[in-house]
Amino acid sequence: MKTRISKTLRKQLSIAAVIFTASMLSASSCSNNSVRMHTTVNSDGSSVREISYSNVLPQTYRDSVAEAKEEWLLNHIPAHVDTAIFKRTEVTFITSDSVITTYRKEFSSVDQIGEELPMKLNETRHLKSHASLTKRFKWFYTEYTFTEVFESISDEFRHSVYEFLPKDEVEYWFTGQPNLVQGMNGAEAADKTALIGKAVQMWLYYNCLCKYVEELALPQNYEKMAEPPVSRERFIELQDSLCKYIVSSAEELDKIDLKKCFREFFQSDAFSSQIDEDWKLSIVAQLMYGEMLELSVPYTLTMPGKIVDAGMGSCQSDTIHYPLTGERLVPHNYTITATSRVTNVWAYIVAILIVGIAIGSFVWKR
Repeated sequence: MKTRISKTLRKQLSIAAVIFTASMLSASSCSNNSVRMHTTVNSDGSSVREISYSNVLPQTYRDSVAEAKEEWLLNHIPAHVDTAIFKRTEVTFITSDSVITTYRKEFSSVDQIGEELPMKLNETRHLKSHASLTKRFKWFYTEYTFTEVFESISDEFRHSVYEFLPKDEVEYWFTGQPNLVQGMNGAEAADKTALIGKAVQMWLYYNCLCKYVEELALPQNYEKMAEPPVSRERFIELQDSLCKYIVSSAEELDKIDLKKCFREFFQSDAFSSQIDEDWKLSIVAQLMYGEMLELSVPYTLTMPGKIVDAGMGSCQSDTIHYPLTGERLVPHNYTITATSRVTNVWAYIVAILIVGIAIGSFVWKR
């Protein structure tokens, strides 16, 4: 009996050790793994979408997982991947100390790939897109133009970034175009980007502050306060004025004493019980928008034939590379587009035959 208990205990401890190691590896591996998205467009209008990511797992760890028969621990899923959509096509490849997981799905039409996009911006919102393929026959070649438009997340922010910056600076900061630092030296470019970055931080923090104040105004939160200085309806009316006062009174945005600001604005200490002692805008910003803005998925595209226009992407070995990030979705929709050409060999054969027949007829008549 003692031996049996010992074996069972050893097994439980072994599994517990594996799971503990998995949690530690997950923290480091998932933060560094690279989620990639690849789209293949075929000449018949069909397409294939692949989502892949990697985890670095040492061989000794993989052996422990196999021994404990807990293979699920090999697959640490990144926060931005929704496995529920492509779950039936999961394939895992193990190379050296890396586990590469790929989700793959075939579509009969390009239009369908945006309807099933296995990417999340956060726990409550999915990344959405609309894709299309235009086919143009031009005798000697057929031209294919693929377009995929990823929906903007601008609706997540109560105040638009355009309220804080001119359009060209917004476009430069979030998309890289137009190049506002062209011709500047390093020091000048640094000063320019620092000023834009400060304004962007102000925009983000101001939205966080407004959203935080909105949450305080929710009935379940407002009713918790003993003797609020104003009614909930009046508090909602004063939200914008309150946020502007808080921002204007702060020397540093991340060092705002929120309790003090509320106390001075309302001449009351009633709100202090609802505000955390360690309240910081940087922490609130990370909680509210961090996951969406940290989305970074290298997007690659393969088209039929030869690429003639890669749009805003870069073409390498017949594969086009695009940066797909949460920040690029802030000002407006993010559009990926590319054009390729497939040579119609039969058209050349027909043309040669026509020319041959024409020459033969001319010679025969003579």
